[in-house]
Formats: sequence, C-alpha cells, structure tokens
Amino acid sequence: AVLLWCAAAPRSDSELLSLAKFARVYNDRLVTDVTRESVHTALGFCKTAGTYTRYRTMIAAILNAAKQEGWLREVPKLVVRTDKKTKPRKWLTHEEWVRLYAELPKHMKPMAQFAVETGLRQANVLGLTWSRVDLARKLVWVEGSEMKSGDALAVPLSQGALDVLRGQVGQDVEFVFTYRGKPIKEIKTAFQAACIRAGVGRNLCAADGKLAGYEGFTWHGLRHTWATWHVQAETPLDVLQKLGGWSDLRMVMNYSHHSAGHLAQFADNARRKK
Repeated sequence: AVLLWCAAAPRSDSELLSLAKFARVYNDRLVTDVTRESVHTALGFCKTAGTYTRYRTMIAAILNAAKQEGWLREVPKLVVRTDKKTKPRKWLTHEEWVRLYAELPKHMKPMAQFAVETGLRQANVLGLTWSRVDLARKLVWVEGSEMKSGDALAVPLSQGALDVLRGQVGQDVEFVFTYRGKPIKEIKTAFQAACIRAGVGRNLCAADGKLAGYEGFTWHGLRHTWATWHVQAETPLDVLQKLGGWSDLRMVMNYSHHSAGHLAQFADNARRKK
C-alpha cells in the first residue's frame, strides 16, 4: 500500500523519510490488520499535535489508496490529536532527584548537579569553559550569543554549584565538564536509561511489542526543576527571571502556581465581617 501511494504521484524527500521513520515502529502487516489504536500507539514518538497530524494525514492517504485498489473495505477512523491543553512542565521532587542522581553514570553526575543548581540549559552547561568561571566571586557567565534571549547572563553560584566546580578543577584546562578527556557534545541515551531506572521515565512500545521511543523526564527538566524549587522556596518571580535569563516575565509565570505564599495573608478575607 505504501509503494502504491508512492508510485501514484511524486513524493518529497520529507515524506519518504517520514515513512521510513514510521516503518521503524510499525512493521509490515495486512492492511486489514491496521487499526486506529495501533497507529495511534506507533505515533507516540510525535512530540506535537502538528507532527502527529502530518503523519496521520499521510497514513490515511495510504489507506485510502488501498481502499480504492480494492484491498480494503473501510479505512479505520484514525485518532485526531489536538493537544489543546498545555502539557505540564516536568520537574522533579527532591526525592525523585535523589533517586535519579543515584542512577546517573559517574561522569554525568557533576553536570546534572550543576544544572539543577544553576538552571542553565544543556548547551550552556556542556559548553562551559574555565575562562567563564570565577570561583573567587562565585560567578559564571554566558555570552549573549549562547543565550536564548540573546542577552549575556552572569550566574551567581550556590554552594552546591561551587562544590561541583571545585570537584572539576584540574580535570581539563579548557572545559569544565569532560568525558574521557574530551568535551561532551550531547546527552545521549544514558540519561534516559537513568531516568527509567529512577522511575521518572519509561520506554514506549509499539503494537508489536518493539520499542517506539521514550516518554518522561528530560535533561531540560532540570531547568524546570531548578525554577520550581526556587518558587517553592519563595524566590520572587522578578528575581527568578533575572537568575534564569528569561527576557519575558510571562515565561516565569509558568511556575507561579507553585507558590501562593504572597496570597496566604488574604485567604480569610471572604469570611471577615465588615
């Protein structure tokens, strides 16, 4: 059916690559065995409703081509995904963080600890050089070209962050965090595996039982965790905005529900008599 659809009209490289990706999580089968549920499960790797819809549209077109060819009586009504509700930002409780830290590979522990102590994004942590570290002043800084906001950021260091940096002194003359003598370019599957062992992530399975991706906590969640802990500890939102390098206070408001301390004094007002 896929070959039939591909031969019916010119298909773009993007469409062909998408089909190849889908094939990795959805094995060949009789078109009569294709179900709404199995397609939906296989498309679990789609992170957004837009991506899901693009795959769904292409799969529906393939099934319709099979129907026109007489291979299929009815095309199953595929799931429509809208993602109307904003997904909650994933963050860790202190207990979950302790579990995850225990499961991390040895070389990853300092990086993750530093991320959760500073709120810096993955690229800023992995690319941190000693030239941007001032242990005496308890600061690190990030150039504007490396910040999402475009503005340079000076990050005051907590005691936990200082301890991490001091533990890295002497391991490399240029980069703060290295693995086997080389700077770390990206965080790979070892982090996801640690999340699964710690119970904050899980593998997704396709209908045939094969792995179809990962769902759960990600490295960027360490930044959400840092911000959430700050708000829970009553750090003012305008202060958190500056600490995290957000250009818009509205971004920080995503964490505001974690603290209602400033509202507590008014909680009994409705019961007060005039």
